[in-house]
Amino acid sequence: MSPDKRYLTSTAITGYSCPERGQLNLTTCSPFFVVGYQRSGTSLIREEVSAHPQLCIPPESSFMSWLLPEFYDWRVDDVFSKRRSQFIDAVFGARKFNLWSLDANSVHQQILQSQPHAYAELVACVYQAYCGKTGKPQARWGDKNNVHGFQLSDILSLFPAARTVWVIRDPRDIWASLTSLSELNSNALEADIFPSVPETAGDFARQWVEYNSAVSLALSANSAPF
Repeated sequence: MSPDKRYLTSTAITGYSCPERGQLNLTTCSPFFVVGYQRSGTSLIREEVSAHPQLCIPPESSFMSWLLPEFYDWRVDDVFSKRRSQFIDAVFGARKFNLWSLDANSVHQQILQSQPHAYAELVACVYQAYCGKTGKPQARWGDKNNVHGFQLSDILSLFPAARTVWVIRDPRDIWASLTSLSELNSNALEADIFPSVPETAGDFARQWVEYNSAVSLALSANSAPF
């Protein structure tokens, strides 16, 4: 297997030409998705990648998969209907989306400028708005979310040109990290984002295998580069 298929380097991520804001084109501005079982180091990768001037990954939120059943049939006519506001309200009500610190008007404006023709383009508008907020309106956007490992097949169906960064850490190190977390007391602010810790090593092992099997299956089924 060639290196560019197995390992996603900075050259592989940034080798593209992203159009001006308001001229969204998912063919030339394809996203990338960082997935991996919790405590595998995906958060560190997000921080390092986001430091690049041409790359941008917002905090976690799974709104793209949660809202798919409701907005999968999005059409460009919806841009100028009440459905635009319904979508934005749903996004801002999604778990963890408050961590993005976006204002609704910026998302409205991005959708009006880009006039997305399909759900994937609609989702991309939210990420583009975040890129603009961080001062990188032409950056290639990405996503880091452990939960998306189980939802990767649907996500890659939406974004067939996307790249996937699949992080696999030694499961013994993950279990050590999880058990140390279980000894901590999360406060009310952390409770919403505190990792779910399996009760036993056996439970963890089964979850780890199921997770990585799901990622492998999604990548194979979609012939996706990673």
